[in-house]
Amino acid sequence: MSDSGNSSSDGGKRQLQLYFCASIRGELVSKPFLGKLIDHLRTNHGPVLTEHIAFDVCEKPDMTDRGIYERDVAWLKASDLVIAECSSASLGVGYELAYAESLGKPILVLYRWPRPDGKKLSAMIAGSTYERLAVRMYETEEDVKRLMDEWIAEWKKGEGRS
Repeated sequence: MSDSGNSSSDGGKRQLQLYFCASIRGELVSKPFLGKLIDHLRTNHGPVLTEHIAFDVCEKPDMTDRGIYERDVAWLKASDLVIAECSSASLGVGYELAYAESLGKPILVLYRWPRPDGKKLSAMIAGSTYERLAVRMYETEEDVKRLMDEWIAEWKKGEGRS
């Protein structure tokens, strides 16, 4: 996208800082799938601070739980937008979303539907009244990419960043 604000040749616009989260220690989402979504975001919208979640080993063996928490909180604070793949249950993602809300961050929640097991999105997310939270259901990888692009474009327009 030429108007995404991603290059220094576009008039000095600052790149978006994106925080992408998905289940890591809970039910796993396909790492290759997450990698494709993260690549799409990085290519079209800016740096993904949490791109490591698409790797087979996303936690460094020398990092403590406290270290991971402090790193992730710093990234949440530095991010402009938070995008969460919530098809799999995860206490960590729920915590990240609540923290992002407490910081006033815009949040996009993505949820695969229908699910073969019939599980629904958490009522705490689906029923949220937080004005900066958007929930989008998808069936295919292309759906997710389109939904992310549309949501980011809508946010940029609202922030005067188009």
